[in-house]
Amino acid sequence: MVTLPKKTYAKTWTDNKSGKQTGGKNQWGKRKYGGWNDKPQRIREGSIKVGSEWGIVEEIEFNRLNKLMYEVNDPVDLDVYGQVCYFDKTYDRVSTKNEKPLVRVDKVYHNVTTSDDPIIQKYASEQSDRPTVYATDNILAQLMCSTRSVYSWDIVIVKQGNKLYLDKRDGGNFDLLSVNENATDAPMESTDKENINTPTAVSHEATNINKNFTSQVLKPTESYTFPQSNPFSTDIDTAPVCYRYRKWDLGDIDLIARTQIDAAIHQTGFLTPSETSPAMTAKESTYSDAETSFVSIRALNEFDSKSAGAGGAPEWRQKIDSQRGAVMATEIKNNGNKLARWTIESILSGSEQLRLGFVSRYNSRDRNKHTILASTFFKPHELAAQMNLSIPNAWGVVKTITDLCFNKLGDGKYVLMKDPNKTMVRLYQVGDLGLDGDEE
Repeated sequence: MVTLPKKTYAKTWTDNKSGKQTGGKNQWGKRKYGGWNDKPQRIREGSIKVGSEWGIVEEIEFNRLNKLMYEVNDPVDLDVYGQVCYFDKTYDRVSTKNEKPLVRVDKVYHNVTTSDDPIIQKYASEQSDRPTVYATDNILAQLMCSTRSVYSWDIVIVKQGNKLYLDKRDGGNFDLLSVNENATDAPMESTDKENINTPTAVSHEATNINKNFTSQVLKPTESYTFPQSNPFSTDIDTAPVCYRYRKWDLGDIDLIARTQIDAAIHQTGFLTPSETSPAMTAKESTYSDAETSFVSIRALNEFDSKSAGAGGAPEWRQKIDSQRGAVMATEIKNNGNKLARWTIESILSGSEQLRLGFVSRYNSRDRNKHTILASTFFKPHELAAQMNLSIPNAWGVVKTITDLCFNKLGDGKYVLMKDPNKTMVRLYQVGDLGLDGDEE
């Protein structure tokens, strides 16, 4: 497990005449970004086009959200579905001298939105007098880490009596991973269609890398099977995934969410099945929880350290073996929102580890061929502490938004959107034309 280097703080200058610190100024007394040296402001588009008939219900600035705190007790497990394979620990030994090519794996990962989940529908059909929120771990993570986001995003909120559904929007970019979103010099859009380093291009690239890495590092011949099968399985080759449905008590509100576990891993000190008995080498063996813990798997990716938008990151092939802590610290700075969301998702699912792969292009000019340079792991709560990610604050955001919806909103459809150019979120009431401009 990597330990990050301690924070260092930039030196501040002191004005000799006034004696005041002028950290935002250079040694000549001028603003760092002022006058001729101003950086052009980026104008970003919203994740969804706001309808002319939509009404603003509430505007909440990030500085207000950052002050919220709420403590929750451990969740209650309702049901667990699916099957997960064991993590292949040979990937812990991957290095720049022993790198492995990333292989494209044709597996289908189902990420069904909340209201279309048949298990969520079953829970919602059961009568309950308590107000209940239904969501998925990635939707909750986006909401809980909202103050770290730079790019625009939106969550669809549907209120039906004492039930509140948090959904992702059909046709949206919710499932795409951002790259260097939090970097000072983030990737920029370009009119050049051949540019492979635009935010949209690297986002699609990162999303595909993440899916392929998650599948490649698993042992296909060794799995942990839960009593209930995957509710989203089809005839298509479905990726081995566990869905854990959990309930949290938010005071006068219940929260039920589907969370995801990507893999299993043998606890230290326990033998693998092949070391215990030949009878346990079958493709689908079931192990006791005492021997097994569960993990989340994600992949960070490097596109081109010399390209605009690289965020000042060091070249991984030169630094990742000897200075992995420094590489990770830079990733936290450049991809703070994405890493915070992954950490929250791991905590929500109860995963004991977050396994991270470092994947780079084989050639910086080719976005279709990649290689795995390293992998590491963190305990989610320890990574949250190193990132200065407050879990009580994250729950405070959820509690405040859900209270607002139950106390202020009538039945109907709403959209919570992060402003594309300001540090705030807006809650809109959707008009009769709905999200797509068609009458609903």
